[in-house]
Amino acid sequence: MSTTKNGDDHERFDGDVAAYVLDALEGTEVRQFEEHLEHCDQCQSELAPMRAAVEGLPAGAPVRGAPPDLKDRVMSAVRAEAPRQAPKKQARYWPIARPRLVASATAAAAAVAVAVAIVLVLGGGNSTRIYEGVVHAPGASASLRQSGSSTELRVSRVPPPPQGRIYEVWLKRGARAPQPAGTLFANGTGTVSVPGNLSGVQAMLVTSEPRPNGSRTPTRAPIIVVRLS
Repeated sequence: MSTTKNGDDHERFDGDVAAYVLDALEGTEVRQFEEHLEHCDQCQSELAPMRAAVEGLPAGAPVRGAPPDLKDRVMSAVRAEAPRQAPKKQARYWPIARPRLVASATAAAAAVAVAVAIVLVLGGGNSTRIYEGVVHAPGASASLRQSGSSTELRVSRVPPPPQGRIYEVWLKRGARAPQPAGTLFANGTGTVSVPGNLSGVQAMLVTSEPRPNGSRTPTRAPIIVVRLS
């Protein structure tokens, strides 16, 4: 192959550097790209910084549970509601022991209400999980929020994708190539839904891909990496 920077040979493999680093190329594609890489100065110059970006970004992505004061806030709200739930005046024909039973039932109901409220808010302790992401852009932030079967990616101050491109979300499982999550977005501040099952997902990646439908494999280094395990 010829050594070119902008010739037809390089254009054929343009965008494969990111896919190669992310293990998103198939066997034949890997061999062809590696043969091209031996003779392409441009791909060689892109490989090292892209590999460093991919390997370095996932480090340090802590998982946040529910805020420590959340239970106290729920309990305070439940106590505030308690006076409104006082038992009504009992009918005269009830046995004298009946009010005590009603009071006990009311207390039990209140206890159940407290338990339900805590489970709904705290998810039984940790059903809502927030994974902090690493964004390869100054001043930007990203996090992944899992609550039951719902998963959302929240981004803030992420620069817009380059002209003609759109952000695409990928899910990485083990040594397998990243798979498209079916989520595309262009707004650098907001929340987007990430559909599908995250079982076995080790990391969520975001790359900029060609509009309007993205790519079947990543063509750029991730601008966002959220590590789940």
